[in-house]
Parts: sequence; structure tokens; C-alpha cells
Amino acid sequence: MRQIKIFGVVLILVVLLTALLGYSAAGWEGAQNGAVWGLVMMAFALPALAIFILARYWGSYAGRWGSARRGEEPKASAEEEDLPPYKFE
Repeated sequence: MRQIKIFGVVLILVVLLTALLGYSAAGWEGAQNGAVWGLVMMAFALPALAIFILARYWGSYAGRWGSARRGEEPKASAEEEDLPPYKFE
């Protein structure tokens, strides 16, 4: 969820920056054109975001699944108390 929030903030910044650059060059029509180009650029970044989210989620899942398949024992509760609780983001 955190990565999606960061992407949203970057999306807004890129659209505003390209709209500002368009406005300075061609007025209101340039601002609209710049905003559209900002949206197009961020649309091309969506597959990269999806890869990062999938790698984070499935990497954690695959690690737990592999250790269960190999029959590894879970850590003792005394060792787990030293670690901070795991939060899925």
C-alpha cells in the first residue's frame, strides 16, 4: 500500500510539473497538453510498479512456502520475541 501511495504522490508531481512547463511555453492549451503527457509517462511506469509489488509479496510467500516444503522447523518463540513483528505493506 505504501508503494501505491508514493506512486500517487509522484503522479501528481509529474503531472503538475509537465503542466507548468506546458503553461510557460504555450499558455492554457500547453498546460493541458503537458498534463496529458505527464499522465502518459506515469502510465508507462505502472508495469514497473506492479513488478515491485509482486516481487515483494510473492517473494515473502515463496520463502515461507519453501521452508514449509523442506520441513524446516519454525523458529523458537524465544528467538522470535527479539524480532519486531512482521507487517505486510
